[in-house]
Amino acid sequence: MFARLRAISPELKETTSLVGPALDLALQFKHSLHDSVYVALALRETCELVTAEEKLHRAFSFRIPQVHLLRQWP
Repeated sequence: MFARLRAISPELKETTSLVGPALDLALQFKHSLHDSVYVALALRETCELVTAEEKLHRAFSFRIPQVHLLRQWP
C-alpha cells in the first residue's frame, strides 16, 4: 500500500482560492475547515482523496464518492 503512495509524485497546489469552497463544505457537512480544504482541492482537481482519518471519511464520503479511507483503498 505504501509503495503505491511513494510512487505518486506529490505536487504543491495553491489553496487560497479554496477557502470559499472549503468554508461552504465545512458548513454544509459540519466539519472542520482544515479537512474541508482537502476535499475542496480533490473536487477542484477532480481526483481521489485518500485519508486515514475516519472522521473525515464519515463526514464526506456518503455525498462525495472520491473521498476514500486508506485502509479500504485498493
